[in-house]
Amino acid sequence: MIKEFPSAFRTVTGRARRRTALGLLLVGMPLLTGCYGRFPLTRLAYRLNGAVPSGTLETVTFWAFLIVPVYPTAVVADAVVLNLIEFWTGASLLTSVVTEEDGTEIALAPAQDGREAVLTVARGGKRLAESRFVRVSQGVFEVRNARGDVAGTVVV
Repeated sequence: MIKEFPSAFRTVTGRARRRTALGLLLVGMPLLTGCYGRFPLTRLAYRLNGAVPSGTLETVTFWAFLIVPVYPTAVVADAVVLNLIEFWTGASLLTSVVTEEDGTEIALAPAQDGREAVLTVARGGKRLAESRFVRVSQGVFEVRNARGDVAGTVVV
């Protein structure tokens, strides 16, 4: 036979839990100060949704991302893990770097605004070339050199 604890004990336990949670929150707050972050995974999901060619398909994709739940998972993963890692390391997690056999590094890093990406080619710590891909409209990107001059256009 299981006996129920007196209500006074349950109230104290509930208060103790709330006090412990509040204490942990207050102790942890200085560790998390200033780590709002860029939400790279959320921005990536948003860009994927925005890359859908048709307005109707874009809406359907948006609802599918909500139902599956792509957006909520991305927001939580960014808030709990990725933003903290980016804050403490200072490194962008969604930067892609490929190293060739001769030591040449090719890096593609999205800008914070999500409307452009920077492609950098370097070897031995020296930058050899840099191009920016700037979205000018749905599916159209301008390729700009280091001076900002338009070098070409990419249509996807």
